[in-house]
Amino acid sequence: MCYHYGIKADTGKLSKRYKAKNKPKMPVEKFHVNAFDHESMPILNSNMEWLEAEWGLIPSFATSIEQQLSIRTKTLNARFDSLLEKASFKDSILHHRCLIPATHFFEWQTKGKGKYPFMLRVPDVEIFSFAGIFSTYTNANTGIISNSFSIITDDARGFLGEIHNTAHRKPIVLKPEFENKWLEGVFDTEMLTNFQIPEKVWDAIPMPKNSKDWGQAPLSNQMSLFD
Repeated sequence: MCYHYGIKADTGKLSKRYKAKNKPKMPVEKFHVNAFDHESMPILNSNMEWLEAEWGLIPSFATSIEQQLSIRTKTLNARFDSLLEKASFKDSILHHRCLIPATHFFEWQTKGKGKYPFMLRVPDVEIFSFAGIFSTYTNANTGIISNSFSIITDDARGFLGEIHNTAHRKPIVLKPEFENKWLEGVFDTEMLTNFQIPEKVWDAIPMPKNSKDWGQAPLSNQMSLFD
């Protein structure tokens, strides 16, 4: 958790939702983003500026292509309780926090020998923000300077734990009124409960078992679930 999310919001909706200094330059409407594809997605830094960043944080000290390709598969998520203990994350949690906009994410529930996917969303929050961290690194192959990010995760203790009922993990999804506090560096263990959208308000929508079928009828063109 969390390796799959999506966003149904064009640049106009994002600009209205977040008071940023610039506008996202990339298309952002993607129903299913798979972490292991390392796609570039919009994130918002602490200066309220939109950046493009690849999913899978690559710290600046990873200077060889072998290091970079290896480490990004291990940094898709970052456990809140060990952020300061991991060399890959320590600089980012102290100096490079971000918001990662989304409208939903996906999780699998285990029943017997089967795993069943659900789409999770908050009915009263059209666009929410994962708590994130990012890093700026130089691509060892191209020399291009790029950004990369991780989603911060926490223990799932309630409803979301019932959905992700093996590892009991969830992404940290911030209440809108506390997003700036996260960016400002204010967030500790005692604040976890107050800063996060409560688990009890989430909706879980069953999805076809094969993710290749998620955009197909008859489980109704999932994008229309938001309309």
